[in-house]
Amino acid sequence: MNSPVPRTVRLTEPEDDERFGREDLSLADFRSDHSYVLLGEPGLGKSTEFETEARRVRAPHPVPARRFISRGIESHLDGQAEPLFIDGLDEVRTGSVDPRSPLDKILARLDTLGTPPFRLSCRSGSWLGAGDLRELSSLPGGAPLRVLHLNPLCREGVRRIVSRRRDGADVFIIEAFEHGMDSFLWNPQLLAVLLESVEAAGWPESPAEAFGIACRELAKERNIDHQDARRGIVRPSQDAVLSAAGELSALMLIAGKGGWTATDTDNPDLLSLHEVETGDRATLLAALESAVFSGPATFRTPAHRLVAEFLGGRYLDERIRALEGVTVRRTLSLVMGHDGIPLPDLRGLSAWLAAFNPAARRTLIQADPTGVAFDGDASGFSSEERWELFERLEKSPDLGRRWPSTASLGALAGSRDRPLRELVSSPERSSARQNLVWLLLRGLASTGRPGDIALGQRSEADRRGIENIVRDPTWRDDVRSRALSALARLLRDDPARRPLLRGLLAELKEGRLPDDANRLLGTLLDSLYPGDLPPGETWDYLAVAPFTHEYGAYQRFWFDLVDRSSQTEIRELLDSLCVRASEVIPQLAAHGLEEVVMEILARGLELFGDDMSVDDLYHWFELVEADLQRPGLMP
Repeated sequence: MNSPVPRTVRLTEPEDDERFGREDLSLADFRSDHSYVLLGEPGLGKSTEFETEARRVRAPHPVPARRFISRGIESHLDGQAEPLFIDGLDEVRTGSVDPRSPLDKILARLDTLGTPPFRLSCRSGSWLGAGDLRELSSLPGGAPLRVLHLNPLCREGVRRIVSRRRDGADVFIIEAFEHGMDSFLWNPQLLAVLLESVEAAGWPESPAEAFGIACRELAKERNIDHQDARRGIVRPSQDAVLSAAGELSALMLIAGKGGWTATDTDNPDLLSLHEVETGDRATLLAALESAVFSGPATFRTPAHRLVAEFLGGRYLDERIRALEGVTVRRTLSLVMGHDGIPLPDLRGLSAWLAAFNPAARRTLIQADPTGVAFDGDASGFSSEERWELFERLEKSPDLGRRWPSTASLGALAGSRDRPLRELVSSPERSSARQNLVWLLLRGLASTGRPGDIALGQRSEADRRGIENIVRDPTWRDDVRSRALSALARLLRDDPARRPLLRGLLAELKEGRLPDDANRLLGTLLDSLYPGDLPPGETWDYLAVAPFTHEYGAYQRFWFDLVDRSSQTEIRELLDSLCVRASEVIPQLAAHGLEEVVMEILARGLELFGDDMSVDDLYHWFELVEADLQRPGLMP
């Protein structure tokens, strides 16, 4: 059985508690408190935390709030000596005409029980803030109530959960960020959805697909009790909820506000649903209460600004296409300043409008090429639109200042051949051209799965074009190495991959391929080892180029060699190193890599030392000698 992932909470009420504001607290820090409320977003793990904490303090199993209200009082008397865990206030509020009524029933039951210590959980969006706190604090004999918020998973918690399902947790986390799906990582329920989705179909092929999947999952109601409570209520369709969420997102972004509330408000940073004249209120409320938004009912904010920009851009496109008085010109006037450039806070919204709406696209490409390229999704652009975007990007002063996601770069490189082919075949080698080609190659080199931008679906001319970058020293070294990464990654299922890369490796060794900083050599070693480059052969490709202090692919390969080698490969590395020590160790030392010898020996002794003969051990120990400068060994 998997052990629970440690979780943290933060105290938000009362502010005079010395624990207020700390982010490293756990439920254990509140065991001596008489009572508290635990708030959190859907799927964040409130019920799991209650179950874990109840076991730790030997309290009765958490009782659902619905059962606490409906069952006879004698069923709760056994828990009177221990804290009473009441789970899911939000579940009994769902479908209730008056959201205060379920809490009144819980209060009456607690009063009858003599106000025992209790813990109550509730979704953040169903918590009524000061009113709920006032009512719970009114119990006779009750101590001051604490209000806690369950924090999202930390990175280590995400790693532990991912590691239970698959290898390479750190790579998975990085890819989630690159595909714009990092908001799924921090919620256990959404993380499970993401893992299942990637295992079944791989990573989405475009930013629009990624955000579309994310938003549909956020809009779903996964809690069975919530579904049962709404069984007699006509619930808006998921498409209607997402459209309403897009309307709320667009209005909030354009108005420059921080969030929404379902009631009237005097907060200048909030919009109220009462101010929305379009749409069905029940649908708007369903969107606001969904996981697309987060926070208490009095201040709901988008779960992620990127989600709000995606849904907002899609909603604006829907309104333009509906031909109901909302024109492209009128919409652009809302998102652009007097200078004809999208307002800084609306660049993401504008980029997604460009992704969805061809009529607005050309104007936005001219006004904000880097925003359109990097903040939205260019995968649906025509060849002509893509070429115009490339031309505008080259002239943009923002080109070298952005670090876009590989998902957006993969979409920008696209499946249409002509724009990229013309870029790489041109004799132009300006800094702007080199930066743009480097970015496009980075997108090709980092695609998450074979798809419409895979090199295998490109023409032979495009293959040669990218290979020519590798061979052409008029391109910068970093552009050439990125092109080599693209070839290696995108040919990963092609029989031509191994002979092509091995051929380039031979050219490097023979000095027929320029590689002054060893970038190409490091990239090739990384791409070929261990599957297409046996451990004993690695020593054949120690750099002959002069030592540089730059840390790049070549140094990274040798520093990571032990970690990426299996037991069998460690044994082969050690045995071959012993045979060639007098040749190899000086070459490693010449490039500041002599510690690799110590790392391989240490791992070999750890794996095999107890079972080896004395003669074999002495053979290995001939790789090292006593260090005369300090205690220990050296190669």
